[in-house]
Amino acid sequence: MSLSCITIGLHHLYDCPGQNKIPVYLITIGVFMLATMVSWFGAEFFGDYFLCCNNLLLLFLLVDVIWLTCVTMWTVSYMDKLSFTNPASASYCSKTVYFAFLFAFGAPSALIFLMSLYICYLYCH
Repeated sequence: MSLSCITIGLHHLYDCPGQNKIPVYLITIGVFMLATMVSWFGAEFFGDYFLCCNNLLLLFLLVDVIWLTCVTMWTVSYMDKLSFTNPASASYCSKTVYFAFLFAFGAPSALIFLMSLYICYLYCH
């Protein structure tokens, strides 16, 4: 999913003038999620031998939460103003970008919740 967010964001970087931050969000959340997953797997496989993976995981989780909060404030207020029919309109946004955004918005939220439980397990266990 991370790679698909990055790919769609890069391919449709200028296809959403109605809210030009949506493709940027797709790219950055794809990169953050990829880095988070790599550190998560590193923490799982190396455990106590590689403590920096746990610390990286915590750092990426915090960045993900902050980034998701910022993007929510930037983009959600514009969602009802977007147009999907007229590409010449200033409020136009490609349906591909819009639906990728909706999916990429929900998946990191679920990932952050699961990782929060995992972090609690690591540091509270």
